[in-house]
Amino acid sequence: MLIEHRGRGPVVPGSAYVAPSATLCGAVVLGEGARVLHGAVLTSEDGEVRVGENTVVMEHALVRGRAGHPAVIGDAVMIGPHAHVNGAVVRDEAFVATGASLFPGAVVGVGAEVRINAVVQVNSRVEAGTVVPVGWIAVGDPARLLPPARHEDIWAVQRELDFPRTVYGVARGTPMREIMARQSAFYGSHRHDTDAGARTDGGGGGGGGRGTDEAERIRARLLGAWRLVTWQSLHPDGTVSNPLGEDALGQLVYTGSGHASAQLLRADVPRFASDDWRRATPQETASAWPAYFGYFGTFSVDPEAGAVVHHIESGWFPNLAGTRQVRHYRFEDDRLVLDADTSWGKVHLVWQKL
Repeated sequence: MLIEHRGRGPVVPGSAYVAPSATLCGAVVLGEGARVLHGAVLTSEDGEVRVGENTVVMEHALVRGRAGHPAVIGDAVMIGPHAHVNGAVVRDEAFVATGASLFPGAVVGVGAEVRINAVVQVNSRVEAGTVVPVGWIAVGDPARLLPPARHEDIWAVQRELDFPRTVYGVARGTPMREIMARQSAFYGSHRHDTDAGARTDGGGGGGGGRGTDEAERIRARLLGAWRLVTWQSLHPDGTVSNPLGEDALGQLVYTGSGHASAQLLRADVPRFASDDWRRATPQETASAWPAYFGYFGTFSVDPEAGAVVHHIESGWFPNLAGTRQVRHYRFEDDRLVLDADTSWGKVHLVWQKL
């Protein structure tokens, strides 16, 4: 199964193979001759997964890419069944055995072996040619190799590697309810995933993104910051208005990680009496609220529909949260034109590339 996530789909060359029951989600790039076997999951959350030439990811393995820690697997690597590679780097010709676990920031050197059920802890580096024995723990930079019975020795090193901040972005001691609320929101971005189809980049071999080449081309043109030129509302009677005035200000941003944000406002909003926004008077608040429009979330591209879809996480107007805002695009030199039918009517926006 090939899935588009945060606006990006997998890239699979024709010489690679992805088993029908395997899953590639998001910005996953396979090298020539790569093999992903049944039940394996390669998922880019907000960071890439890259798999090198002639590398094999075996049954039910999990490879996860993260923003600060992409999963990068080199050439001629074996990732064994049920292995867990989470935001780690595995250099060429390494061997990661059945049930082994590699955590964010971990690096496994060239030709190293991480044997059955062994663990490479966060921010730990296994040097080239090293063998981590069955069930042992590699911890530290460079890694010390310790049996699991030496828990106190392991913890003495592991504590300083800051697992909570590396993996969850929080300080040690943060309540589990807060951690899981953050994790729920983070993985909630998968609600907007779409089927990326079953086309390969070279024909044959096992799967790539539906319209991957065209979607990536459009996505590349969208990336960056855009300055608002005009925002118009098109009314049923044929009249046109400017919701925030003819000289409205705005910025639209698309990022390489698949995030998007839009900020639009009137140019003539008067300053408040106080520089502390919490002290705004009711009159100041009433004048400022309709003078602004903004939201943030992720985006995806549907080249067949000629549309970029904004998947809204939250924004100025709370009713936008969780919605899909479809914008039909066209490019005019260095300008981006977006047209849409929205719940508040037809809109026409022109943006200039910065």
